[in-house]
Amino acid sequence: MKPFRIVNARIVTSQGIIEGDILVEPPFIIEVGRVSKQTATVFDVEGRYVLPGAIDLHVHFRQPGLEYKATIETESKAALRGGVTSFIDMPNTIPETTSYTAWRDKMNIAQELSWINYAFYPGVTPDNIDELPEWAHHPNIPAVKAFLARSTGNLLINLEEFEHLLEIIDVPVAVHSELESIVRNNSLKLKNEYFPEIHMYVRPPEACYQATQSVISLARKYHKHVHILHLSTKEEVDLLIKDKPETVSIETCPQYLFFDSSDYYHWGNWIKCNPSIKRTQDREALQKALNSVIDTIGTDHAPHLVSEKIRPYWKAPSGIPSIEGLIPLMTTFVENGNISWHRLVQLISTNPAKIYKINARGDISEGMYADLVVLEQQTWKMCSSYHKCGWNPYLYRELPYKVVQVFVNGTLSYVDEGQPRWIVRNPMPLRFR
Repeated sequence: MKPFRIVNARIVTSQGIIEGDILVEPPFIIEVGRVSKQTATVFDVEGRYVLPGAIDLHVHFRQPGLEYKATIETESKAALRGGVTSFIDMPNTIPETTSYTAWRDKMNIAQELSWINYAFYPGVTPDNIDELPEWAHHPNIPAVKAFLARSTGNLLINLEEFEHLLEIIDVPVAVHSELESIVRNNSLKLKNEYFPEIHMYVRPPEACYQATQSVISLARKYHKHVHILHLSTKEEVDLLIKDKPETVSIETCPQYLFFDSSDYYHWGNWIKCNPSIKRTQDREALQKALNSVIDTIGTDHAPHLVSEKIRPYWKAPSGIPSIEGLIPLMTTFVENGNISWHRLVQLISTNPAKIYKINARGDISEGMYADLVVLEQQTWKMCSSYHKCGWNPYLYRELPYKVVQVFVNGTLSYVDEGQPRWIVRNPMPLRFR
């Protein structure tokens, strides 16, 4: 692949904005700012913002076993529309990713089908805890995933098993931090009831707070890196402001920033997800925490068919598809002054790369892989979905910026000049540590 320049750009890095050019010799960035070398191929972005591609540490692409909902090909293509150039997929597929063989099989599928860079979490079960350390240190494995409450699939461990995991593992642990006992008891109490915001009572704030309190304590005790996923409560934010160990990192997701319990009356099961979307005070606290204890934004992209989401509450699956809107959605918080451009880059790209020590990604600087997203300032609405399931709850919401070009490893992979077009696949497996 030949060298090229991106010129007349507002280059957003983790430190600020540089006005200038980017020289790329695929797959790497060679120069940023004043570029002396001339190239035959030039992309003039005419003053648009250029960001590093988003690294989504939390997706459910459903393959293998659930391809009727989504595939690695369909969802990675949709991810480009949202400015996502790398993903890490969760283990609750069929079969579950709880063995080296199942993990290797998913890597092979992604090599053939993915449009963006890829990696996969192994899942923790009571049966595989003791064998995980034998293979989880593989350089293409970012972390292991532990569920402390049941979600889609059957992966589940309790706090005692989680503590044992921290004793023996030497890679990061991503954790669904919610107590199964509270969820199970509330499900039994409410099993014959329905009201619009019931999901918040089945999976209440205390289920998350108590679990997170325990997870933080254990992470400190064993001095192990724990990445707490989908933070959803004000109580957790307050706890972390007072007491966030160096070995703990924190994710939240767009659904907890854009919706609250008042939205259940309109959206019902469409915004049913685990942990639940909760109160207005939780949404406001999480928005404020984007500048403090929250380290990353992950979509928790979790597609289900329309026919599944319109079932009665107790039979409808939990999960929200959203990856096709990630960067445009998050620019809302830049536009309203809640976060700066460089803070946005830290949340979606730089911090995810630092947390899992992803090799040469997460920023725009010399020697980094050229995963680049060009944004155009325009008020627009997603009027259709490119997820295989055909929907997301952000359709027809006004957004301030649109992804118009995406480069993956220095290859132009996606263009939107009024209609999305996918150009060339050029993904790589992510490498860690």
